[in-house]
Amino acid sequence: MTNQVSFLGSIDYVSEFVQAMDVMVLPSIFEGLPLVAVEWQLSGVYSLISDCVTKEVLIGDGVDVLPIEKGTKIWVDKIKEYAKNDTLSYRKERSTRNAQNAKQMGFDIVDVSNTLQSILADNHSDK
Repeated sequence: MTNQVSFLGSIDYVSEFVQAMDVMVLPSIFEGLPLVAVEWQLSGVYSLISDCVTKEVLIGDGVDVLPIEKGTKIWVDKIKEYAKNDTLSYRKERSTRNAQNAKQMGFDIVDVSNTLQSILADNHSDK
C-alpha cells in the first residue's frame, strides 16, 4: 500500500490541505452562507472574502472583506500583507479565538446536533 493521495478522493485530508495554505480567498459575486469560509477561520488561516458574501460568515480574527468592484490590486496587496505577517503560533491563537466565537454564534456541531435531537424527540412524542 502506498501513501499516495488522490486529490479527488481526499476528503479525509481537507484539514491538512487548509493548514497548508497561507491565505484562502473567496472572491464570489454571490454566496449564501459559505461554510468553507467558516472552516478557514476555525483553522486560523487568513481569509479574504468578497463584500457580496453574507456577513454571518464573519466569526473572528484573520478575515477581511474586500470589494469585488475595486479590481484585483486590493486583493493582491492584502494577500501579500497576510503572507508576510503569518506565524504558526499566531495562527493557533487565532484558531482558538475563532473557535470560541463560532461556538457562541451557533456554529458548534455538538450544540446543533443536541438541538436537532431535542426537536425531533419533541415532534416524535407529539404523535
